[in-house]
Amino acid sequence: MKYGIILTVIGLSACSTKNEKIDPKPAVKVEKAVVKESLEKMLDKTPIKKILMSESGVGRLGRAAVFNISTIEAAYPGYTVEVDERMAEGSPYKIFTVKENDTLLMEISSYDQKEIGRILVKSDVVVHETGEKIGSTFKNVFPDPKSANCIMGEDDWGHVYLCNVPKADNLRYHFVSNEKGKHKPNENWVIESIDWRPSPKR
Repeated sequence: MKYGIILTVIGLSACSTKNEKIDPKPAVKVEKAVVKESLEKMLDKTPIKKILMSESGVGRLGRAAVFNISTIEAAYPGYTVEVDERMAEGSPYKIFTVKENDTLLMEISSYDQKEIGRILVKSDVVVHETGEKIGSTFKNVFPDPKSANCIMGEDDWGHVYLCNVPKADNLRYHFVSNEKGKHKPNENWVIESIDWRPSPKR
């Protein structure tokens, strides 16, 4: 039985009748370039699985970062960044929210609307470099309660136990009770949010 071999060459509509040499290299180069460009676009839009937080910043955002949507989108590729308007003492101001689908990861605000002044973490996608995250218990964070530097919040924050993060004067854990009703802070309270602010310039 005889087998025919069919060669398909990109860019040719018919087989050449002459003994011409066909150089496939240009076509291969274009194909590789297209694949590379598509891969880069895909990777650029892939969400970061875990965002690491430290005294210096939250992920790629840190002190003196410009407070605008392009800066924040570049810092958290693949996530949705939206503008939200809030009110304070009768005056409107804007914040940015970072979301994964419908899940709120963090709220980013500014005191002067020029530089980032505060990042309020709301999701366990963000993890402190020492392992603490939303849902961590007071006991896990402070095995020795005497080492904790905490105060109860006031007004709207009256149900929140505000604790400074050890060795990071610009980070604060917000603990709340996971039980209904009023309770004194105890080892079972959990982190509801984490407050990051730029360290003072040294």
